[in-house]
Amino acid sequence: LDFEKLMRRIWAAKKVDLLGLREPRAVTFSAGTGIEWLPEIQIWSHRGIKAIAPEHTFASYSLALASGVKVLELDVQRLSDGTVVVMHDDTVDRTTTSTGSVSSFNATSWAALQIDGDAQMGTSGVYGNALAAPTLRDVLTAYGSNPEICCSIEIKDSQTATTNATIAELDLAGVAPSRALIAGSVSCLGPAIAGKYPTLAPVWDNVTPTAATLRAAGVGWITIFNGATDAQIQAFTQHGIRVAPYSVFRRVDLA
Repeated sequence: LDFEKLMRRIWAAKKVDLLGLREPRAVTFSAGTGIEWLPEIQIWSHRGIKAIAPEHTFASYSLALASGVKVLELDVQRLSDGTVVVMHDDTVDRTTTSTGSVSSFNATSWAALQIDGDAQMGTSGVYGNALAAPTLRDVLTAYGSNPEICCSIEIKDSQTATTNATIAELDLAGVAPSRALIAGSVSCLGPAIAGKYPTLAPVWDNVTPTAATLRAAGVGWITIFNGATDAQIQAFTQHGIRVAPYSVFRRVDLA
């Protein structure tokens, strides 16, 4: 995919001039402005900066933020005891030295997990097993007090209970709704919509809810695959729904 062409499609649908766009730019905004007021052209970190460091680790988040990115994308699920953790897959097999479903762990066993960093990155002796798998509270404790950092939090298990638990963690960390977009299937976004959080509906295989459905539910954002057509993009932007394309893999487009 050519990132610039896709961005031009989105902006053309909104009748915005992109003649000056040459490459993606990291987000910059004043403290306290929040995620709904971010610039239209922006880069969000995807599981940190996973092309360079193991995904969903503080090593990865730190590199992403050091690059100038201001939005951390986090995938969350609940453990058997209700703890909210950050993990993309529904098992720990791919990213750690252990095996098993995420929901089978509790806070104690989760804390003992070791990220298999070298296996993830195809390196030897660089990361070893020294990196930990974070909980959402760990991440919010580290970054939640910084008013210039926003989070895009995806409810990976599509459970309303996980949405509620995520909101409780945001409240505990003092992260205002203006600084946290909550993503997930429309069926689990009710508490986030009620709490006045910006919300996003991820789209898989370009099977999308209609713009009218999203608007009726109160969802303001949608992700859409790189191969989206002009008509698919316009179907949302003309109804005021913001479009976030993903994922962009060219080297120049990585955060």
